[in-house]
Amino acid sequence: MTDRDTVSASIAVLGANGWSVNNLAAGKSGVQHRRFTGIGSIVVPPNVFEMWLDGCGGGAGGGGGHSAAPGGGGGGAGAAYHFSKMLFQVIPGGTLTINPGAGGAGGAVGSPGGGAGHTTITGTGLDPIMYPSGITLVASTTGTNFSGQPGTVTNGGAGGAVGALAGGGATTTGAGTNGTRIECHLPGASTFVGGGGSGGGAGNFSGGVGISNSTLGSVASPITGLSNGTAGGGGSGGGGTWGRGGAGGNAGAGGTPGGAANGYGAGGGGGGALQPGGNGSPGFVELSWQA
Repeated sequence: MTDRDTVSASIAVLGANGWSVNNLAAGKSGVQHRRFTGIGSIVVPPNVFEMWLDGCGGGAGGGGGHSAAPGGGGGGAGAAYHFSKMLFQVIPGGTLTINPGAGGAGGAVGSPGGGAGHTTITGTGLDPIMYPSGITLVASTTGTNFSGQPGTVTNGGAGGAVGALAGGGATTTGAGTNGTRIECHLPGASTFVGGGGSGGGAGNFSGGVGISNSTLGSVASPITGLSNGTAGGGGSGGGGTWGRGGAGGNAGAGGTPGGAANGYGAGGGGGGALQPGGNGSPGFVELSWQA
């Protein structure tokens, strides 16, 4: 059900991406936090009326490269929306059911990447007036807004955008276009995510770079797909606070598929021409509350 269930000994910072002591009310003895990487539930403890969540939906799959050479590489998928320190109200004694979304499958040769599943929080532990439909952390879904697009006979496939926020690399006949980093501060939450890079165009063109969050050690997914001289390489997937996009695949019959995304909620890499795209990574939720 969970892979972490610990209690802090004192009021302290919650991990590398947690919140500071300034967020904790006076007189509280510590903080508990629990991470869900699969479906599970938790009963809201007595006298707990609010929780914070970190989490995201699943990341989409990268696009497949064109089905013939010469041809373009597939685009890397965009990341899901990643949330950090999102405050929400709960009802003591009620139950919260958490269902993390699955990652999307990489696209077959000549096909777009598959969409991922939303992450949801439902149950009697949520105020039915404030959250009548529960809480949904939006995933990387199918279509040009999220998943990597396939290469064509001349162009590399477009990189997946971050929903309405855009950020995906545009389709091109030349070198793949890089994705864009998106930073959005919402009331009670922040999100840092990136779009996928587009695939390289037909000819001697590499894929574009999908953007990840700098806290993961690199602003960009480090590897883009290479051309084989006549066909385009794949674009790398977009990542965010909680995961890094997959590498772009190399072109040709002896090339490589798009790489699978790492962590949570990141997009799969696009396949080089004649190669499939990589899988996106799943969503997760971590709940924290003051004891």
